Order: sequence, then structure tokens, then C-alpha cells
Amino acid sequence: MKKLVMLFVLFFSVFAMAESAQADCYEKLLDGFRVESNAFQIYDEEADENFFDYPEEVSLKLIKKLEKKLVCGKGEIIVNKVNCVRIAPNIPQSLACYGESRNGYFFINSDMMGNFNLIFNRFD
Repeated sequence: MKKLVMLFVLFFSVFAMAESAQADCYEKLLDGFRVESNAFQIYDEEADENFFDYPEEVSLKLIKKLEKKLVCGKGEIIVNKVNCVRIAPNIPQSLACYGESRNGYFFINSDMMGNFNLIFNRFD
């Protein structure tokens, strides 16, 4: 019985630590909860990606790079699906992507210099 109780306590301790780590990453995304949304930039030297040919795949990779840049634990920012669309038809630079996480959503785009802009907005 003691082993079962110890196993139960261990399981919930690990679960609580994982939840705490996700909260820490969420706090980093929102600059210590001082803002409702926050903009991040990943420079082209940090990400040699072909955004305009594979925007959904590249967006997911960029979110993982941001997670690493913020020193979050691996897998703390989970975005399963990204949708991308050209805001202005026939203008490649107007490509914008949207992806949801548990606590908010990202807008991702590329600027004319090849850098990537990620804007995180929290859910209400």
C-alpha cells in the first residue's frame, strides 16, 4: 500500500512540475505577464528556412526555435496545426500564418530581409 501511495504522489509531482514549466514558458511569452501580446523576431541567420514554399512546416519549426530561444522546456509550446494565406493575392511578402497553442495563438510572417516575425497573443 505504501508503494502505491508513493507512486501516486510521484505521478502527481511530475504532473505538477510539467504544468509549472508550461506556466513559466507562458510567462516568458508574455514578458512576465506585463503584456497581452508580444512580438519576437528570428533572424535569417538563425533559421535557414524556405518560408514561401513550405509556410506551414516552417512556421511550426520557427515556433520550436522560439521555444528554444526563450529557454522553455522542449514541447512546452504545442501548436499542432498552422494555416497560412496570402493577405494580398499575388504578393508573396503578404503571406501570413496562424497557429494556436493551449494559451494563445501566433501570427507568423517573413519580412523583406528574410527575418521571421512571430507575434504571440494570449487567449482571454
